[in-house]
Amino acid sequence: MPPADHDPLPASAAADPERLRRLNALLEAALALPLEQRDPWLQTLPPPEQALVPLLRTMLSRAAVETDTFLQRPLGLGLADLGDLEAPQDRAGDRIGPYRLLRELGAGGMATVWLAERSDGSLQRQEALKLPRTGWALGLARRMARERDILAALEHPRIARLYDAGLTEAGRPWLAMEYVDGLPIDAFCRERRLDVEQRLRLVLQVADAVAHAHARLIVHRDLKPSNILVTPDGEVRLLDFGVAKLIEDEPGPGGNLTQLMGRAVTPDYASPEQVSAKPVGVATDVYSLGVVLYELLTGQRPYRLPRDTPAALEEAILAADVPPASARCTERRTARALRGDIDTILAKALKKRPDQRYASVEAFAADLRRHLDGEPVLARPDSWSYRSAKFVRRHRWPVAAAALLAVALGVSLWQARTVGRERDRADTELAQSQAALEFFNTLLTEQASEEQTAVLKSLLRKGEGVAGEIFRDEPSKEALALMMLVEYHGHFGEIGTIEPLLRRAAARAVQSGDANLRANIDCALGRYLTETGQLAEATTLLDRWLASGEISAENRAHCHAARGVLARQASDAAGALRFAEVAFREVRRVRRAPAWLPAEIEGDLGYAYFLNGRYDEAEQHLRAALTALTSHGRAEATGVQNARIRLARLNFSAGTPRAGLELLDAVAAYFARVLGAQQALPPVVLDNLGLGHELVGDAAQAAERFTQSLAAARQAGNHALVLSAQVGQASLSRLRGDTAAAAALLAEAEQAMAGKVPPGNTADLRRLLVLGQVQLDAAQPERAEATAKALMTMLDERGLVDMNRVGAWCLQGEAAAARGARTAARQALGECLALAQRLQGQRPHSLHVGQAWLALATLERAEGATDAARAAATQALQHLQVTAAPTHAGLRRARALLGQGG
Repeated sequence: MPPADHDPLPASAAADPERLRRLNALLEAALALPLEQRDPWLQTLPPPEQALVPLLRTMLSRAAVETDTFLQRPLGLGLADLGDLEAPQDRAGDRIGPYRLLRELGAGGMATVWLAERSDGSLQRQEALKLPRTGWALGLARRMARERDILAALEHPRIARLYDAGLTEAGRPWLAMEYVDGLPIDAFCRERRLDVEQRLRLVLQVADAVAHAHARLIVHRDLKPSNILVTPDGEVRLLDFGVAKLIEDEPGPGGNLTQLMGRAVTPDYASPEQVSAKPVGVATDVYSLGVVLYELLTGQRPYRLPRDTPAALEEAILAADVPPASARCTERRTARALRGDIDTILAKALKKRPDQRYASVEAFAADLRRHLDGEPVLARPDSWSYRSAKFVRRHRWPVAAAALLAVALGVSLWQARTVGRERDRADTELAQSQAALEFFNTLLTEQASEEQTAVLKSLLRKGEGVAGEIFRDEPSKEALALMMLVEYHGHFGEIGTIEPLLRRAAARAVQSGDANLRANIDCALGRYLTETGQLAEATTLLDRWLASGEISAENRAHCHAARGVLARQASDAAGALRFAEVAFREVRRVRRAPAWLPAEIEGDLGYAYFLNGRYDEAEQHLRAALTALTSHGRAEATGVQNARIRLARLNFSAGTPRAGLELLDAVAAYFARVLGAQQALPPVVLDNLGLGHELVGDAAQAAERFTQSLAAARQAGNHALVLSAQVGQASLSRLRGDTAAAAALLAEAEQAMAGKVPPGNTADLRRLLVLGQVQLDAAQPERAEATAKALMTMLDERGLVDMNRVGAWCLQGEAAAARGARTAARQALGECLALAQRLQGQRPHSLHVGQAWLALATLERAEGATDAARAAATQALQHLQVTAAPTHAGLRRARALLGQGG
């Protein structure tokens, strides 16, 4: 066997200079890591390098021992000079050449930097002295000499200057450079809380310094925040040209270490060509500067790693897509500022192929300056829509006036409706105005890009003041202008602005003396108040106009539809259907009504049928509404999303939650496009997503959605959805087996809803169901049964037939079984199964049918009816395995009853 301190490498392999260069590069990279990270890193090396791992481990084991023999002893390679001599440990007060060390400023894997002063009395300034660390690897002295030569060629106010260089008597190299009293650029931005523009201007300083180096044929190759310091005055200094490369260099033996392995640089900021050991050029610095900018703007690096290893990072750099910076930013205002130009600029800078990036750092910087100046950047197509958006940003007020053409068009439409309805010519003009307005609204909302949407939102905020100025003496026109702004704000999810605008519009409508205008605005306000839980005021407002005989058929349809929404919020199923039927009848009387209006009211009618348990009719009307809206070019309208949400709720109650979640995923994708990735989805969408995931048994997703829904509902002031999210969280706690936490959450929710959410609201009904289930889990069957009966009474009073009623029957049966009343239990569970099957309709499987069969199987098992229990459990399994996730508790119970394991 060879000696323990030798590597059994064949002499032929040892003499391979390419192998030695690879070994050297790997050794440098390993020495740059902390001791505990070296071995895991070795395990991630690609297969071609694995043959060198045993030798590397031997060399690294010696490097970890404080001796003066590391890299001097042969390793069976036939070479006696694999490394330089070690230097002694440095301490404050030591002398290095003409310098005295004061304190250590920083340390990397292969070098340390000390604050030092001249000890020969020639100069009285402090400087930064760079020294190789103990156990420096082969080639580091050459690299420091190279850095000296490079810095000597660079004279720029943003590059730290080289003052002196030399060797100690022992041959140890040192560099004396300008001492920069500053912070790394990322720490500076955090400490000063710089905004996007300020961060961009700092990076422009960096680009100026890098461009100076490129002009002298020098590529930095290791741009990262720690190499970019910012002084207290906000001045950038670029450091560390230790791995810089002369662009015109000819690679000699062992000279181009980074090109060989890409390991002497910091991997987090390395370009794809560095990672893959391909030739580097100015595009390498463009890429690394892009990574730095991405991190400064988002607080994160571009890649999300499946595992935190060097191999995973390299794989991401080479293959993974970089998500837009705006999508990674957690602060909404910043995310909005990054959408558009900055996302596009960074996407170009971070292209995988060098030839697809900016041709130079100057070109990169020029696009950043164009963005800051409001000019079109060159990184994106020179389209008309894009140039128009940039024009809007530079000339906001003139364009704001132009946007009010939409308002004027709306006013003309209103006048055509109210003045000339009896004349055919007026009807024609009405249709033309309606078509023009519909086109304009669609263009500004459904067809706008994210960047154009941001511009429109800014104009809308200004438009509130503009409307008051332009229509100061025309209250009806100002009211209509405000209503259009309400529609746009609602479309973009800016809920907090809606109520003040509606109330201002209602006040101006009163001044106009126009009854139809007042009815239109009051009923819109009533619907908004209903949706935010302000039912008493909404009822007064709406009922006053329903009793009026002086309004048009279109407004009667509008007001009856709003009153139907109020009935739904109060869980009055019969009332919801009655008002929806009137609204649908009235809207069909309207001559030349916009196509979307009867479709949206038909959606209201379909949902009312659903609440009354008439699922076949409900689905027919909901799908008709969806088809009508889509076929009239409104595929991206909010009415389509409402129809999808209602169909999702129907699927939840019918026992097919997976189908409901598919519909909700489409809704979520729509709102993510419209609102932007960083703005929360509407609480009603989040709440339904939470419920859907809970039903299928995906507790983690449900918990996340309920948490988001709770925050969004609180922000919007929607007390009913706040209660619904709290009940959802309580239900999840119960499913986790934490009965005490579930009970506490329900008690908190009940207390919070007092005076804000009417008893019998949909969320309150579900609260009672979950409360009964918690009581049953807590071995309180009598209380659970009483709660189930109270819930059933409330459902009967309101005429509601949905999954809460199915749950109430099953809860009543399980509670009766728990207290030993087997006959009552069997009767209640039979009702539960029959209702679940009725709501299932023609669907082949139902979650609720499966759960009802499971409850019956449990009862049969308790009575000793093994065959009946097995038959019921088989039925349960057939339904649950199709409609629920593998983690669903009911599915596990069904399999356990059949002896298939948990």
